[in-house]
Amino acid sequence: MLGVYKFLTKVLRNLIAKLIKHSVARSCSAALSATMASSPTDLENCLDTLINVFHRYADKEKTLDKKDLRKLLENELPTFLHAQQDPKIVENIIQDMDQNKDQKMNFEEFVSFIAGLSIRCEQQMKKQ
Repeated sequence: MLGVYKFLTKVLRNLIAKLIKHSVARSCSAALSATMASSPTDLENCLDTLINVFHRYADKEKTLDKKDLRKLLENELPTFLHAQQDPKIVENIIQDMDQNKDQKMNFEEFVSFIAGLSIRCEQQMKKQ
């Protein structure tokens, strides 16, 4: 499963870089602001929530250290956290997702983690 996260991280980093390069990221912010004036879609709400949750737990450097990530997982993903068998799950997540090796998780690394987790959940749902 950790190999899947690493692969997804690489794919998502390339995608994010392309989006930023083509100025889509800037238009995304404007689109979200414009949508908030009308009624946002489920996916737009999801994006807004994802960004807000990250920043709620991030430090002044806009990163999550082990303590921040543990608090986020305890409050926002308690079922995921309690289902884990490994007591060092937070350390392992940061180690696996930390592309720049600063022992913290930035927003891009966080999104990669959430994407990998989403893919795994969807795969489990298909099996049921």
